[in-house]
Formats: sequence, C-alpha cells, structure tokens
Amino acid sequence: DTNYGGLIFGDQSSSFGGGIQYHHNGDSLRFYTNGNNERVRITSSGKIGIGEDDPESNHVLIRGSSTVGTKNGHIMLTGDSATVGQGPQIVFSESGSGANWAGAYIGHIRQGGGSVGDLVFGTRGTSGDANTVPTERLRIDSSGRLLLGTTSVGSASAYYDNLIISNTTSAEGSGITLFAATNGYNAIDFADTAAVGRG
Repeated sequence: DTNYGGLIFGDQSSSFGGGIQYHHNGDSLRFYTNGNNERVRITSSGKIGIGEDDPESNHVLIRGSSTVGTKNGHIMLTGDSATVGQGPQIVFSESGSGANWAGAYIGHIRQGGGSVGDLVFGTRGTSGDANTVPTERLRIDSSGRLLLGTTSVGSASAYYDNLIISNTTSAEGSGITLFAATNGYNAIDFADTAAVGRG
C-alpha cells in the first residue's frame, strides 16, 4: 500500500526508526516503532488493535504473548496512593447514548503492603442517578476465601471460613438452593484426600 502519508522518525543509523502513517486505502492510522514494525492501528471505524492489525468487531483488541500465571498482564491497572482500603477498578455501564451510569465494577482493594488485597465485585441494584455507586456483592479476600454479602469473615470459625454467605441487612436470611432436572438429583459431597463420598 503506497497510498499513505505520514511522519517518519530516524537518525544517522536508521532512516526509519519509527513513525505515524495514515493509509488512505482502508482509512487507518498506524503507529510504528523500532523500524517498520507496526504496533498500534486505529481502523476507519475507530476500533483499536494493539499488536494486531485487524481488531475485527472488538473496540479494543490486544495481542501479545501469554501472561497468565505471571506478574505481567496484557493490561495492568495500578493506583498511586498505596493506601489501605483503596485501589483501581474496572467499571461497566450500559445506560444509553450520552450517559455513563456505573452498572457494575470489578476492583482491587489494598489490604496491606506489597499490593496485598482483595478482589471485589459490585452490581447496581437500584436505578438511582448518575452518582449512584454499585453495591459490593462478592469478595475474594487475600487469603482466597469467598465472601458473599459481607466484606469480612466476621466471627466465623477459622475451620469453616472458606465460603461465607451473609445477609445481616434483612429478615430474609441466607441460603443455598440447588436445582436439578426432573430426573436428576442434587448433592453436596463431603470428602477428604483419601476418598470421596464420606457423607
């Protein structure tokens, strides 16, 4: 594709160290580094590909080496306060054109040094207004415990605190419901490392 205009950056050792180009064939804006290596593309429809020249129907598509199970990520969000009780989050909204009311969030709340903290999930339960904050519904704390309807294990025994379900704000109580097909069944299995089906 030679039908483009752009700005090229170079030095004495390289005539093309990096650059920005607008390609009229397809109407895309492209960014290059370390020579003629495309890194980012903005398509004619405003979609963004990072490490990918065709984001397809995604608004943002990032392609890179696998980062799962490592300290790195395709995206990292970090707060700048290093304060217990604070942290970054992702907010989701589906409130119509021109509005951005927060509908749900996933966040990290710092609980100690070295970024020790909890992963929290919140949803919006009332219409409210643009300033309404979603309510936390679920938390995975820094010890890996799953908390539903509460932000801490409270007075639960350390022997039985892997899963905490709490409802202290209404008279409806807490519970678990298991549904099965007409010809199926429900079960909770108690087991140990030696055998399953202990009770």
